[in-house]
Amino acid sequence: EKKEVPYSDISKGSLILVNDSHPYTSATAGGALVDIAAEKNEYYSIKNTAMQMNDLALKNFNSLMNGFYQECSNRDIMVTEAYVSSDRQNVIYNQALENSRVESRGGYSEHQTGLAVDLGIYPEEGKSYRYVPSGDYAWIRDNCTKYGFIQRYKDDKAENTGITDHAEHFRYVGIPHAWYMTENDLSLEEYLQALKKYAYGSKTLNVS
Repeated sequence: EKKEVPYSDISKGSLILVNDSHPYTSATAGGALVDIAAEKNEYYSIKNTAMQMNDLALKNFNSLMNGFYQECSNRDIMVTEAYVSSDRQNVIYNQALENSRVESRGGYSEHQTGLAVDLGIYPEEGKSYRYVPSGDYAWIRDNCTKYGFIQRYKDDKAENTGITDHAEHFRYVGIPHAWYMTENDLSLEEYLQALKKYAYGSKTLNVS
């Protein structure tokens, strides 16, 4: 069955591509933004109570953090960044320029979709750290695909993504897509190119 959809739908859904060449034009990626503080579970913390996230992504992130706690008995993870508006991203971009760091301009950041989170480590002694996939914390990187997330910016994929040294950034894409990308060592950019080989009504990509 064929259905017509508006062109604006190209900017919605969990597989949308947002990078320095592809701006984000939707308001909610096809879902609703919800307050993390009101929906989160007890297995992680958030940097501030005003943080928001896409509703479906947050539901699966809660499941990921529950799995992490059940496996590692660890509550040290803190969400340090989630949804970011275009205006706020421009502030971050300008601050980064002043400090010789690299950040995306407003409208070109995955955080604007509400589908991405940056993680930090905040142990009980109160000193915070950037997330690194070592020790207990490697479990998140190694198992996030079961919950629909990918570690978005791997250093060996910088040629495709344009970003290095960002191991703390996780992106929700959906479980079958996350699994396929991980099993075939594909960045989101590479996966979307691969999907173009599968045309409606002819060749189909099946994932079990």
